[in-house]
Amino acid sequence: MRFLNRFKLLAYLVILLSLVGFTYAAMDYGLMALSLLVWGMSWWLVESSDATPFPRWMINVGVLLVSLFLFWELVIEHQPNLLLGLGHFMTGLILCKLLEKKTNRDYAQLLILSLLLILSGSILTTSPIFAVFLVIYLGLGLYLSLIFHLQAETQSAVKRNASPDNMMLNPAHEKVIARDLRRITWSALIFLFVFASVVFVVFPRTGVPGILAKWRIGTGQVQTGFTNRVTLGQLGHLHQSNAIVAEIRVTRDGKNIGNEGYQPYFMGSTLSVYLAKRHEWVAASSPSKSYLSIRATRGQWTNLTYPNAYDRHDMMTDHVMLRSIPDDTLFGQLPAVQVKLDRSAQITRLDDGTLIFAAPGSNSVNYSVRVPRHYDRSLVGPQHPALFPSRVEYSPFPSLSGYRVVQSAPIAKPIAAMARKIAGSLLKKPITPKNIREMYKLLADRFCNYLRTHYPYSFDMTPVNPHIDPTEDFLLNKRKIGGYCEYFASAMVMFCRSVGIPSRIVTGYHGGDYNPIAGYYIVRQKFAHAWVQVWIPGRGWVSYDPSPASSLTSVEQPVRWYSQFLDFFQWIRLQWLQTIIAFNNSMRLSIIHDVFLFFKVCLQTTIHFVHVLAKQVRLFARSVRTSWTGRIIAGLIFIALMAMGILIARRVRRQKGVVAEIVRHLDPRVARQMARDLAFVDHLMDSLRRLGSERNAEQTPLEYVRELTLISGVDLPEAHWLVEMFYALRYGDIKMNAAISEKIHESLAALDQRLRSINTQGKIASI
Repeated sequence: MRFLNRFKLLAYLVILLSLVGFTYAAMDYGLMALSLLVWGMSWWLVESSDATPFPRWMINVGVLLVSLFLFWELVIEHQPNLLLGLGHFMTGLILCKLLEKKTNRDYAQLLILSLLLILSGSILTTSPIFAVFLVIYLGLGLYLSLIFHLQAETQSAVKRNASPDNMMLNPAHEKVIARDLRRITWSALIFLFVFASVVFVVFPRTGVPGILAKWRIGTGQVQTGFTNRVTLGQLGHLHQSNAIVAEIRVTRDGKNIGNEGYQPYFMGSTLSVYLAKRHEWVAASSPSKSYLSIRATRGQWTNLTYPNAYDRHDMMTDHVMLRSIPDDTLFGQLPAVQVKLDRSAQITRLDDGTLIFAAPGSNSVNYSVRVPRHYDRSLVGPQHPALFPSRVEYSPFPSLSGYRVVQSAPIAKPIAAMARKIAGSLLKKPITPKNIREMYKLLADRFCNYLRTHYPYSFDMTPVNPHIDPTEDFLLNKRKIGGYCEYFASAMVMFCRSVGIPSRIVTGYHGGDYNPIAGYYIVRQKFAHAWVQVWIPGRGWVSYDPSPASSLTSVEQPVRWYSQFLDFFQWIRLQWLQTIIAFNNSMRLSIIHDVFLFFKVCLQTTIHFVHVLAKQVRLFARSVRTSWTGRIIAGLIFIALMAMGILIARRVRRQKGVVAEIVRHLDPRVARQMARDLAFVDHLMDSLRRLGSERNAEQTPLEYVRELTLISGVDLPEAHWLVEMFYALRYGDIKMNAAISEKIHESLAALDQRLRSINTQGKIASI
């Protein structure tokens, strides 16, 4: 059969989809290039008519090398991702088997390996691009499996009957089989899609990690990103990462205020304790304060107050929406007064204002943070916070004391002297309760402007003098080398504290790549930033960014011809993650509720329509009795309904006739033509039914005519000729033409006349 010749091409396409899909999921583009090369060589060197397959010993050597590579990857290199190693092994086996001459058994092995490979990729990635590969693979794979089964059975039949393939089926049957295979494939895919959708929606998904939770791909490397600690004095260079942290939509009064020119600050943690021995900034804590835990359910607002978390007024917005935060850490612009989640979740607020999302096994969450544009007195906090706050550190060993209080380190003398020099004449003015707000603001502005204008921004972390404090080394020895944001923030905090102004470091993210199509910011790890909060009496904590303008990684990107396509794909990726990957129990309940609501609305609409229709029918019935116009309309409606009923009855009878059974499995175009040519057979069967005997479903038209002739004892030459003409048109070489059509009509008329004559004379009793 001709369509079986597509088997090899379809098999190679399915294998190619599995290879490209897995290598894309594993982000191994070198292996992808190798797979494409070997796949092309196999199609060109092995499957062409004059090709010479690789010898068996070379294939065996290749399989041995692939096995040794698996041993080297898992045992010697200690590959932590077992699924990735097995995927590499299956890829190697597929590439080896592609280069040999293949039988049906080899194709079956290749298809099984490709299925395992594509399933491995589905565990390793959540990309919507891979989802497209998977859907195409499943559709082609199902169609290919049907063709593969038919090919194997056909070859077995040919071998048993010792007849050539082209004599097994006629061309008409071949078209029917090809059509039926396509119908079965589409029907199965639609059924499986509906079934999978129902299972996906009805059965809830939990956040508990499964047995394959640790088989996912992880970078295993420390990259730039949000952190709750800032450690200075590290050697080497800082490398940035483009990994996406969150998608954030910023609104004010229900209106999206995001744009490419507006780059907001997203606050994460406040670090106010400096540990001099470790050169590390950490969050302050107090043993008298306990963590604040709340539980938020879908559709409800949970009120939170943060007496020790503040932000700059002109940077505040009403709404901040985030998704997918690494390490289960939530961040937002504080002080937040309301937090809303799309599902039940546990939120813990640390003493420094950090929000921790407690959901084991979850790696993403959708939530919104609501912040006030202006603060009331309850959010301002203490009148004057500690200049050098303390931190409580608990000992992991029970034999030692439970915890110890560590106070923030004092300011080094060279840094204090430098701060007094920068402040200059401002320190000569006495600070009084009347001018304390203005003086603190002037000093903070001067320190911030000095750092922004006198030091360049650099990712070089190599110290000039490793024997002194890293911040002191930055200020004294790196005027030309510069540093990154954490050094600028640490220097400004020490400047402010040296003149008696409480201050602290803030870590979070500054801006992101704005997607104008979806209207949200794409926050990447490289946008992680550190800035400073300074205490201004009467205003609370006010934000300052001492890093120079060149430190802004979220600068406006140049608009290229493909920028809109990238934005659109980014929006598609977000919808995929939020609706499919992050599907949870709350979303499931919402869908079920919407479905029931839809059916309820449909039922109510139907009942209302029936009531309205009944009312109109009653009004119309009254008009029929009172006016000629109503009677005419009623008559036309009755005639139309009668005609429609007659047409439906004829169509039902035609579907149950002999011709319908004959053409049911033929090609649609052939079936329509043959139904027109053989329409006289149903007329013949209806005419013969007057003799009182129904045709059994198992009887052929010829058997039925012979049985009637034998039982009735009446010769029916017209019926015999019509049956012979039916077989000649259906299975012979005769084609319908005008002469044959006229002869058929004459024979039918003569048969009807004979049957009426027989019934009139009463010669035949009921059979």
